Parts: sequence; C-alpha cells; structure tokens
Amino acid sequence: MKTAEQNQSVQANGSAIDDLDTTAAATTPDSDDSVVITLKKPILRGKTRITEVVVRKPSVLALAGVVMSDLARMQTDEVIRVLPRTTVPSLVRNEVVQLDPADFFAMAGVLSNFFVSDQLPGLAEA
Repeated sequence: MKTAEQNQSVQANGSAIDDLDTTAAATTPDSDDSVVITLKKPILRGKTRITEVVVRKPSVLALAGVVMSDLARMQTDEVIRVLPRTTVPSLVRNEVVQLDPADFFAMAGVLSNFFVSDQLPGLAEA
C-alpha cells in the first residue's frame, strides 16, 4: 500500500488522477519519449479513478529480463512485465492484468512503437 505521502508524490508528478489539475503535465509529454493513453475503462485505486496513463519509453534497466523481440511483437507476458516499469502513475501488475483489452492493446502498441527506428531498414517504412 502506498502512504499518503507517496500518493501526493505521484499526484505532484503529473499523473492523470481525477480531481487534480494535472492536464498540462499529463497531456504534453515529449512525443518521442512518452504517450498519453486515455483509458476506455478507468482504473479504480481505492477511492481514486485513474482515467489517463502516460506510457514512457523504457530505459535499458526497465528492459532487464525482458525478451525484447517478444515485447516488440506485443507478446502479452512481456507487456505485462514492462508496463509497471514504464507507466505514470505506475500501474501494479494486478492493475495491468485487469485492464480493458482495448486499453492494454493501446499500451502494448505504444511500447512496440518505441522500438521502431529509422536506422533499421524496412521497419520505419512499414
């Protein structure tokens, strides 16, 4: 469980939690490093409704233990492993596995797109 101080820290860092003025922080991430997903089915965390999640480009450390080719192909197990490491607010595994399939697919697509590079012939044009 998070303490009130940790929740305030999450709220102060621009998570999209109802009843907070976080619109600017949540909707203006660097387009190369993060994407805002508006959830079709909000996540309930206690009395808090999370309506938007920012998916950040994973760091190398966030990819530890991950089969990157599986993540790039949006393999469910790998996406479930990485999303808690790359989302703001940080989703726990239980929240990830209970996402609406459309929301999960959107986040998986964002993660997969982070691996597309114009330096890899054929991928950037696809």
